[in-house]
Order: sequence, then structure tokens, then C-alpha cells
Amino acid sequence: MSDDMVIFQVEETLFKVHTRFLWRHSHVFRDIISNIQPISVPNPKGSNKAGTPDEKRVVLEDVTVLQFESLLEFFYSSMLEDFSLPVRSWVAILSIAHRYQLHDAEVRAIREVFTHDPPLGPVEQMHIAEQFEVPWRFLAPALHAVVVRAEPFNAASSGKSRAKRWPRSAEPESGISASPARYLGRVPHV
Repeated sequence: MSDDMVIFQVEETLFKVHTRFLWRHSHVFRDIISNIQPISVPNPKGSNKAGTPDEKRVVLEDVTVLQFESLLEFFYSSMLEDFSLPVRSWVAILSIAHRYQLHDAEVRAIREVFTHDPPLGPVEQMHIAEQFEVPWRFLAPALHAVVVRAEPFNAASSGKSRAKRWPRSAEPESGISASPARYLGRVPHV
């Protein structure tokens, strides 16, 4: 099954794809692909016939077209020397890779999202890190930007995150003045 063609329905768009990359890089997709049942399609005379391999379809309800197209572009083009994607496409890849446990794609997407030039804003980086369980080490520049800002960081004012894993040290203690290095020293290492 590792090189069959399957139709993936993402939102209202159909993608006919080789399953090779998904099969090889994700046990979640491997399980999905292994359990595909052929669909019945009407033949030209109006009666139904059993589905053929081209008629195997998977509906991905929790995936956007941008996520799936970005993932396919990554699989088919990332070996090219001049391969690059916009940061929003890397965030889309991170989302689908995290959800479907595509480890290699997730690692690359994390690196690309958190080293992209120009970078995403620090609050957005922290939100992405929280949403996709990104290791703390990728957040050092974003945490530094939040810690050295003139006003104390207020997670509620960002409207982006519940701030579950953000260090409380991002908000200066009242009446205490300290260097940013003191706060950054509190960041856990992964």
C-alpha cells in the first residue's frame, strides 16, 4: 500500500496523492491508509459497482487546504536546493505534522517557524509554541523580546494564549528592577 494513490478530501477540495510519504513518515496516516474502504461509484449505466483503488477516499475534517497543500509541497519539493516557503505555510505544516505525528516534517517546521526572517512577533511565537508543544529552547529570542519590553507583559492583553506554560518571570515583580538575563535564567531547558 505504500505507493498507492488515494483521494484525500480536505474541506471541499480533492487531492489525488501517492501515499508513499504519508505512509513512511506517520503511523497515524499509515493506520488511516490501511483502513480505507473503496467507495461505490455509479457506472455510466446508472448502477453501482465496487470502487477501484483510484476511488479510495479519506476525508480529513480537521485539516485546512493550506495545511495539506503546504505538507505536499514540503514532501515533493523540500529536496530542491532553492526550496522555501512563507512562514504561514511552515506554521500550517507544523499544525498538520503535529496532529498526524509526522516527526521529520514537524522538526523542520519548528526550525523554519522560529528562525524565519522576518520573524513572527514574540507573542505569536509563544502562542504557536504553546499550541504545538514546541520545546522551550526555540523560544529564547521571543522570551527575551517580551522580558526587555518597556511595559510588563500581560498574557490577557495578547488575546492569543491561555499562557499555560509561559514563565511567570515574564512579568516583573512590583518594585524590583533586574536585568533581563536574570529572567531568562529561569527559563526551563528542554
